[in-house]
Amino acid sequence: MRHKFTLLMSAAVLSVSAYAQDFTVGGIKYSVLSDAEKTCQLTDGKSVEGSLDIPASVKNGSSEYAVVKIGEMAFETDSLLTAVSVPSTVTDIDAFAFNKCKGLEKLTLGDNVATIGGSAFGECLLLESVDIPEKVDVLGSSLFKGCASLREVNFKGVVKTIGFS
Repeated sequence: MRHKFTLLMSAAVLSVSAYAQDFTVGGIKYSVLSDAEKTCQLTDGKSVEGSLDIPASVKNGSSEYAVVKIGEMAFETDSLLTAVSVPSTVTDIDAFAFNKCKGLEKLTLGDNVATIGGSAFGECLLLESVDIPEKVDVLGSSLFKGCASLREVNFKGVVKTIGFS
């Protein structure tokens, strides 16, 4: 009986450590997507002020993870964020990622972004132009809803799916 209990406890400890992989670097929160592939997503950057170059990779202890995704609502309502550069490692930008970033003026998307979720840039009041990379084939609904200053959206490729409201 004692051996059974020890075995169960060991399995529980392994299970907890395998999933407790959220970490913070420079005030920005990340979450491991795949330990085997060494990938992560940016989950919360709401404390960022000014300009941000999202890193292509971040270290957590001795492990380095490629930033491949910007999570849902990661920067939502961060009115002090003025410029963002998304690295080429990022392939997905989730819904509402930059929604209501009312001070966002400049947005540079990496060449490998393929999917941009609904309302990802909604109500970015100062955003004037955006270049949509060639690999983007899915755009969510209301992507630029309420972007009062937006004058130009340049598509470098062919979008296959556009959401609707």
